[in-house]
Amino acid sequence: MNFKSYVPQNTFIRSYMEYTDGVETPQSFDFFTGLWIVGASCGNLYINRPRHPVPLNHYTILCSNSGHTRREYNVRCAKRFTGKVHVHEEYEHYIGKDKSGKDAVDYCNNGYNHDHMLLVTTTPVKLFNDCHAGVTAPDLASKCIFVYDDERKRAIAWPREDIIELPEAVLHRTTRDTKEINQLEINDTALRSYSSWYRKRYISRDPFLSVLESRDDEHLLRIAGILCVNDGILEIQGSHISKAIRLLNVLKDGRDRLFSGIDLGSGGRIVEAIEKVRKKIIAVGADGVRDRDIYRDVRTNVSLAEYRLLMRIMHEVDIVEKVQVTKSNGRSYNIYRPTSGVVKEAVASEVLARLVPHQY
Repeated sequence: MNFKSYVPQNTFIRSYMEYTDGVETPQSFDFFTGLWIVGASCGNLYINRPRHPVPLNHYTILCSNSGHTRREYNVRCAKRFTGKVHVHEEYEHYIGKDKSGKDAVDYCNNGYNHDHMLLVTTTPVKLFNDCHAGVTAPDLASKCIFVYDDERKRAIAWPREDIIELPEAVLHRTTRDTKEINQLEINDTALRSYSSWYRKRYISRDPFLSVLESRDDEHLLRIAGILCVNDGILEIQGSHISKAIRLLNVLKDGRDRLFSGIDLGSGGRIVEAIEKVRKKIIAVGADGVRDRDIYRDVRTNVSLAEYRLLMRIMHEVDIVEKVQVTKSNGRSYNIYRPTSGVVKEAVASEVLARLVPHQY
């Protein structure tokens, strides 16, 4: 998708994308970071929706597998533009190493409809673990824009020096007039387009995804509002709603891949299965336990195919030892024994780190 086509020449977001063009970041990260910077620079500006106004502040999470996309570069750029406190290169550093994340959760929940902003990066595995730990609950996650992308613009072995000046003057010019108003209006054409989308939008039957989708109407209006400010118009047009709908569809596609590869709505069934296997293996000790007996304990959590993949990975990362036993009639079966790795603290995280790529 060519994100540059969504913003005109000489606007801030387009200038920012040209500034980051020499770095191996995905174009989507550049675009949505530019969008975030504009929103963060508009003060208390909000969209004048009756009874439920929509502020332009928002929480954006850039998500990709480790080392693929130089995603931290966008966060560093955002800090230079805004100086915002809650801009972090790693999601885990923001929520705290103890994974309780209480301060972060309170910050997001209490400031969602005010002037709080958040821009962080993470990986699919960390995000998955935090969902099961209760840090990233569905309600909190619904307040975030997840940008999931593993595709670099291109391979750049040696990034060039900054030959394009940081477009701070363009940002100042873009947001200058927003300081004189406190609300954005929407014209009739844009309102009809938005209302039509709202009535027809698809809501997932998945319990987790349906909560995530519950604030898509607000995200759509925010995107349209920021595009409007970026264009220097200060009134949402039909074209802004049309672009926002297409951009939201891209975000939803990535979000669905993030959260629906493994069923998060079932109370952490994969993590629960890992723990059941671990406890059973420890309990039987060196005698080992038959394959079918383990599956009998976890079949309410995982399918047979998922179970086989799970055991294969636990064997590969040296959590269990696999032994094939041949009976007198020539038939064979597998038993599993514990290794020293079965008592490690982060067994579930280690297995998930291997499991999640298989799901995508």
